[in-house]
Amino acid sequence: MLRRSLLLGSAALVAGCATNDRTTASDASKAIPASDPPPSARTPFAEKFDTIRPLFAENGCFAMREPSGPVHRTDPERCAKPRRPYSTFKIANALVGLETGIVAGADSPLEWDQAAYPTQSWWPEDWSKPHTLATGMAVSAVPYFRTLARTIGKERMKAGLQHLGYPPCAPQCREEDLAPIDSFWLDGSLRISADEQLAFVDRIAAGKLPTKTEHRDAIRKALLREERDGRKLFAKTGTGSREDQKLATFADRVPHVAWLVGWVEDGTTTYPFAAWVEGPSAEEAWDERSRRVYGALEKLGLFSRAPT
Repeated sequence: MLRRSLLLGSAALVAGCATNDRTTASDASKAIPASDPPPSARTPFAEKFDTIRPLFAENGCFAMREPSGPVHRTDPERCAKPRRPYSTFKIANALVGLETGIVAGADSPLEWDQAAYPTQSWWPEDWSKPHTLATGMAVSAVPYFRTLARTIGKERMKAGLQHLGYPPCAPQCREEDLAPIDSFWLDGSLRISADEQLAFVDRIAAGKLPTKTEHRDAIRKALLREERDGRKLFAKTGTGSREDQKLATFADRVPHVAWLVGWVEDGTTTYPFAAWVEGPSAEEAWDERSRRVYGALEKLGLFSRAPT
């Protein structure tokens, strides 16, 4: 189930087809420290983190915030590299949809404009099924979230992202980064680093987004992937061709980047993380992402692999 969720939960590039504030956007835009803690500040968690560095020695990065502590990175330079968000943007898209009232909750049906986004031969079968926010998020149903973004529209999307403090839009979005409105996260100029992804999911996990409580609850439900050994894994995938390559579908054999961002929850303790891995094709990027990220979570003693 986990494997299927990861494979089908990745987003494709476009090819052929008044609130209970707990923080402010200004606070949200404060950057994560650019470097890892110095040796004098190392903790037992930092020592354990060293064991996962070999997993990301090539073509990838993994960043995690230690509970009530510093951020650890396998490679600070790679983790600071701006990349297309691909379907990890569905988190922000869904939150803006909830805040604007277009989507009522995690179990609310999503709309799909089939005239604008007709079924494509390369689509995963699950994309063409009826979806709620939660089920659509689980399989990363691109046509539903493109429809949602177009319904939100540019002005409400811009205002919503700025209000949330979504890192590329904190304190303000660039107009060009929100075009085309229904695919800018897939084929436009919007970029986000693993450090910034980590900062955003960290705030979601900690309940510090400027959203209504019911909307925070809805996005948590939509992002919940697995529960095992008393722990919960909340995560979102995102996949697309590497930025220096042509726009591609999953079926095209060109280098791809595969994201996984989210957090592990152990009672009241959270471990937010963000990772990306590159591969010579979408399939190989997915495989490497699964092997490396879940291998890292297991080595850190946070989340074991699914039984086989």
